Amino acid sequence: MEAFRNEEIAGLLGDFYQAHANENREVMEQALMKMQNLLYTGEADSTPFKDYFNSVFGGRTPYNASLSVSDYPKESIIRELLQNTFGCYYSDPDIKVLFNFEQNGEVRLTYNEDGFTLEQILYYLSIGRSDGDKSREGRFGVGSKSVFMNVEWLKLRSNNFTFRIVNDAGILKIRELNLTAPVFKGTEIVFKVSEEEQAKIKENLVNLTIHKGEYINLVEFCFAFIRKKQLGRFGEEENPNRTFNIAVMDMGKPLAVYKVIRYQKTPDDDPTVRFLQNGKSVIEFIWHENEGFVYLIPFAVSAAKRDTIVKVLLDKYNYFSTYELTGLIKSTGEDFIKEKLSAFFISVPNSYITTHRTGIRHECEEEVSEAINRDLKYMIDKYSRYFVIELLKRTNSDKYYMRPKHYVFEFFSNYLTTSVMVGDLQSIFHNSISLLLPGKTEAMPYSEVKELGFFSMTDHVSKQEHDSGSAFT
Repeated sequence: MEAFRNEEIAGLLGDFYQAHANENREVMEQALMKMQNLLYTGEADSTPFKDYFNSVFGGRTPYNASLSVSDYPKESIIRELLQNTFGCYYSDPDIKVLFNFEQNGEVRLTYNEDGFTLEQILYYLSIGRSDGDKSREGRFGVGSKSVFMNVEWLKLRSNNFTFRIVNDAGILKIRELNLTAPVFKGTEIVFKVSEEEQAKIKENLVNLTIHKGEYINLVEFCFAFIRKKQLGRFGEEENPNRTFNIAVMDMGKPLAVYKVIRYQKTPDDDPTVRFLQNGKSVIEFIWHENEGFVYLIPFAVSAAKRDTIVKVLLDKYNYFSTYELTGLIKSTGEDFIKEKLSAFFISVPNSYITTHRTGIRHECEEEVSEAINRDLKYMIDKYSRYFVIELLKRTNSDKYYMRPKHYVFEFFSNYLTTSVMVGDLQSIFHNSISLLLPGKTEAMPYSEVKELGFFSMTDHVSKQEHDSGSAFT
């Protein structure tokens, strides 16, 4: 059938995007249904869609690609692709992502989502618009353009949809677009970068447990896992059995396989997020969530990987919004900008960050600080059983030394000591600490140590000196 109604498509696209801007879902769905009917009956084809988006990319509409995404660095490529990957809908609780590095700088990304809808394709190719689905972490229609602008070309196929887009000296052009293609199960994206850039991306993905990467790091995978609670389209309850599986290959040869799971040994234990490499557990995090804020604290580290993992964790990180922000912004002063996280990771809600994820909006600093203080007070009480210092006898000596019994203690202490965001929480934290004496199974609370410890453990101090405080001078 001849596509004799192509001229109607531009008007329907305009109606769709205007209704989106007006948050009028009913009109959006009406325009979408008309476009789908025209496509599937053959009365319209993909040509007017291609022409419309090329007009957008060429700056012949109110939206211009270069202006919209110029603030995104090259390092955002993988984060933005994964943002959309983990934001998709899945029928399978095991989310499977495959990176294959091919010849001539090409990278192939495939994942087993349910597949794009026409509506999602329209957002993915639009400029300056996201789909507005707050249940998903991905931002179709915003971050995708940063990928387009930082690659030579990109191809996508998913369900009945395929397109190929090229970056021609900063102007995006759709060379191929088919909205009624044969069905492809899942989604496949292929993009081309320079061979030097490809090597950097591959090295980053292969060595997630050796050093913090510029394109992605293991902490970001764990945050994404926590936020991806619902897998399907219909707002079902959290699926605790979900898994993230990321395979990295070079010309079809496996280089590394990562897995992120929720782990809980017994019902009485705190659940953890466990990160595995090639089938072996590398690190576990405890986490806390409240009103969109997520806190991720190292809990257990593999003995075999301890040296390298600890170095990764103790690197300097910015705050996160699932993915690490590129910086921190403040209208006046430098303290907030200079603050870095180390082995105590915090993700803030998207509403507090700048449009291009450069950092936390300066007008939100006080509100973010208050929220972090609120949550830390709760966490100090919740995890106080981990704030234990052991008193241990040195080998072949009559002297003793003290050390934290759990990793968590050190990381809480470090953050509370160095952060400008936490206010006066150190005294609350100190009062939650307990001391485990040699030969004892129950730790002594800090309040009891202050009251009795010095006198009971030091036989040359009299009770009078202890009570008067002169023994401490």
